Amino acid sequence: MIKFGLIGFGGIARSHKAAHTRLENEGFGSKLVAICDIRPEIFGQDMEINLGAANVGNMNGINLYTSVDEMLAKEDLDAVDICLPSYMHADMAIKCLEKGLHVMSEKPMALSTADCDRMMAAAKKADRKLMIGLCLRFEPMYLVLKDMIDSKKFGEVHNVYFERLGGMPTGWERWYHDPEKSGGIEFDLHIHDLDMTRFLFGEPKWVSSVKNGYKNINTRFGYDGFSVMTVDDWSGSNTFKFKMGYRVAFDDATVVMDNGVVTVFPNVGEAYTVEYGKQDRMAEELRYLCRQITDGIENTVNSLESTKADITLTEKVRESYLNNGKVIEL
Repeated sequence: MIKFGLIGFGGIARSHKAAHTRLENEGFGSKLVAICDIRPEIFGQDMEINLGAANVGNMNGINLYTSVDEMLAKEDLDAVDICLPSYMHADMAIKCLEKGLHVMSEKPMALSTADCDRMMAAAKKADRKLMIGLCLRFEPMYLVLKDMIDSKKFGEVHNVYFERLGGMPTGWERWYHDPEKSGGIEFDLHIHDLDMTRFLFGEPKWVSSVKNGYKNINTRFGYDGFSVMTVDDWSGSNTFKFKMGYRVAFDDATVVMDNGVVTVFPNVGEAYTVEYGKQDRMAEELRYLCRQITDGIENTVNSLESTKADITLTEKVRESYLNNGKVIEL
């Protein structure tokens, strides 16, 4: 049995907790035994996040702490699941690795390539698994697109558009609004589309980015024969519901995903909806980490080298927008 402690119990942590519960109910061989947050009142509060309601759920049998050091001292843990503000990811992951624990940490891996290097060195020295929660790599609505691209089912790709739109999150002590703590929209919302760009198409040859204030960023990633446009926006009103989507133009069809519905518009024939197997992406990424721990499998889905490359590329995005959209060769 792999015993987990969850560090941080804000909005996204509720999805992680639900994923732990799902795996435990399946009899998978892992269990969430403790949760830590510095705000004791948070353990009884439901929340609203961009994915909808984030409920507390059943807390029976889970020990609650307001001190990480106390939780680590009192609990016989095998692994931790870190859901803290982004600026805390690196130091907390290193702290837990040095205590001999395996670590799942929410994205982004860190706010600098240098911190990624520190995390990787700590994992290697401790001989423990470290995995970053890039959940879209386990999401069927993107995996079905990857299969179309890799198999050339509709021919070559000619143009790609990704979008991720919502309202401005707040977070504990408004940490999202502080670029020193959140890294800005590019390290939070945008990094999902940046990661999917690399996951689906490999490493881009150039990048050009424009950032409007701190709530909107538009970035183009250049490849041989096509480019990927990503639009990520936090400026939605209070009643605007989060949406994500993609549009990919192939030789023989255009494929569109709009909030989970994937539709193929072929050059010949009628449009049709693609059926794909639904799965809990949070649960699947946790399952994958557990398999690395128990079965010794190699992380080939989102390796540390790849998650570090996301951060390095995000730094290039920042370099571009700070220079008025200058094309940065990679």
